[in-house]
Amino acid sequence: MDEMEQMLSTLPLLKHLELHTECATDLVDGFRWESASHDLVTLNFYFIVHLDNVEQTLDSFRTCYWLTEKRWFVAYKRKRFFSIPYFGKTSVSMGFRRHVISTATNDQICFDRITELESSASTAHINHYFPNVRTLKLNDVCHFKTISSIIPLNEITHLILSYWITSWTMISYCVEQMPSLHTLSVMNNSSELLECKQSIYFKQIKTLHIDAQWPLNVIDRIEELGRCFPSVEHLHATSHCSSIFVRMIDGFKHLSNGSFMFTGVSEIQRKDWSVKPEWAIYGARRLRVGKFTCRFSEPYIYVWIDEQVGRFQK
Repeated sequence: MDEMEQMLSTLPLLKHLELHTECATDLVDGFRWESASHDLVTLNFYFIVHLDNVEQTLDSFRTCYWLTEKRWFVAYKRKRFFSIPYFGKTSVSMGFRRHVISTATNDQICFDRITELESSASTAHINHYFPNVRTLKLNDVCHFKTISSIIPLNEITHLILSYWITSWTMISYCVEQMPSLHTLSVMNNSSELLECKQSIYFKQIKTLHIDAQWPLNVIDRIEELGRCFPSVEHLHATSHCSSIFVRMIDGFKHLSNGSFMFTGVSEIQRKDWSVKPEWAIYGARRLRVGKFTCRFSEPYIYVWIDEQVGRFQK
């Protein structure tokens, strides 16, 4: 701490300080930091340090200077001593348990930092509110009445579905409750989308992630996905078959860029696509007219179409 105090004394105009380091215990002394940090507007640190007496150390950061004047709070967990909410978690599971010891007067300061919530039916009992959650991950069918009581559904921009979906009608209802939603990730049985009723479509989705294997018997129907998602501009998909990606490019009429991950690339394909990446998506009708470019970076083929091409080439 002596060296830190000496350094700060030579920087009288310093207003914002952020520190990341492994340190000795003398650097986590709240009393000495009071005089050293008095002229700072912001101070955030992340120290790797072993503490024998955690509460005694935290007490030095519980003075009026820290809690009232500066409103700077700290926490300790597993040899990590850090500022909160700055270095606090940004994602949690609904079944999480608070395992950090902190100087915060209540936990809401940390809940306000959470931007991603992972939820499942078995962990739906929680009485906290997370006002800044924008990404919602569902691991199971959930009651949206419960979820809406802990996060602002109307502010959700990204929905991740990681369970086996049996009712796309329910998902359609879910999406309707999220007017700000523009990104959807489907991590399992995406092929069931092809069985959706004609009345089910997701017009507000601009970015679509599909992480699923497609049976060969649905290849000829892949373009129907464009009906379910008529506004998709950005696509991220996984398959072992280039024909799947070709039909996706043709099916999504407003697609401007896509990243396609191959689950298996042969040695011949690797050599060919390294020289001519467009061969991986040969046959796409949409690419016969207009401009496009693509790049192969195993296991991905990246495609930019029309106006996106100029932006990529600059």
